[in-house]
Amino acid sequence: MKKNIIAMVCLLLVALLGTSATMNAETKKRDKVIVTLNDGTTVEGYVKNDVGSGLKRLFSSSGSILSFVKVSPTEDGKNAVTYKAKDIKGYRYVEDGTEYESSDYNAAVPFKWNKKTRGLFRVEKRLKNGTVYYYQTYVSRGGRNSVSYLVDTYGVKLRGDDRIYNILVNGKSSGFHFFYSLEKLGPKALSDKYDEYFKDKARVKELEDDPTVIIRVYDEYLKTNPPIDRTEEK
Repeated sequence: MKKNIIAMVCLLLVALLGTSATMNAETKKRDKVIVTLNDGTTVEGYVKNDVGSGLKRLFSSSGSILSFVKVSPTEDGKNAVTYKAKDIKGYRYVEDGTEYESSDYNAAVPFKWNKKTRGLFRVEKRLKNGTVYYYQTYVSRGGRNSVSYLVDTYGVKLRGDDRIYNILVNGKSSGFHFFYSLEKLGPKALSDKYDEYFKDKARVKELEDDPTVIIRVYDEYLKTNPPIDRTEEK
């Protein structure tokens, strides 16, 4: 485990130093963002990705989930302010509109399936009754001498729910905690609808190709049922 951590630190340092060395004016322009605080106030600036930020993320209690963004009022990165996920609604890149949203995330651990943490997640697809997000999570392989590495992950938060759940991890269906939460917390009718829908294994492949399937099934459920209501005030 210790060797894995050291290796990850080394790789991160190389990546960050390489990024810093090739940074140019055009890259700085692309890093311009608008941050929206919880009270609705907006702040404009430039995302600062440095070695210190990278190490802080690596050893963050939220694991691979982005828990803060560091923003400088100027392109040179000076006087940067760290905005924690719990203190902002999110931020948006000015040039291409890429949006990161602050949300609770289902960070299940053994014997604590309902544990959650706050993070910042890239909005992949926002629909009327739910949103699909992109982020990265760690997976391990190799048994006793396992190696941990980051993989692409897609999660979903349905309208009325209080957190994001993993749906696809490394291209494969991985919605165990999503379905388990419905089984435990309800509504039972929605849990039953998903069970019925995914009896057909071809639909699992459909989900792996398009994670919005989860939301489309919810759309059908809402035609005759009220939405989930687990939202909480910040």
